[in-house]
Amino acid sequence: MNPKRVAGWIFRYINQERKKRGLKKLKSDKILINEAIRLAMNERGTIHYATKNQRHRDVARRIVNDWLNNPNQRATILNKRYTHMGIGVHIYWDIGRKEYKIYVAKRFKSENKRNNKIRKKKNNNLTKFIRNFKLKK
Repeated sequence: MNPKRVAGWIFRYINQERKKRGLKKLKSDKILINEAIRLAMNERGTIHYATKNQRHRDVARRIVNDWLNNPNQRATILNKRYTHMGIGVHIYWDIGRKEYKIYVAKRFKSENKRNNKIRKKKNNNLTKFIRNFKLKK
């Protein structure tokens, strides 16, 4: 069972669900992915199980369905303000259960125009500072 493949399918299914409801697709974000992977590896995500013969996409579909059946998870996934998402998956074989134990974490962020303007302004100020600093030397 490959964590990256499960995460990829989860990402696809979440975007399919958002599209069905007229919401914009979420973009992948490397920083959010790394945060989510860290959470999953520290066993701080939702826990799911899978047998040896299950396909990645079937496991991912079940995980997304579980989330959609939970009101809090559903509200987060279908929040129209979010623009970016990161999925982290950690999988190991549970000898006692004879199944894969799967920890899944998700992180979201919204990127609105106001934040972009503030970020650009800060970058412009930094560029001016660097230019002035070089001129003074």
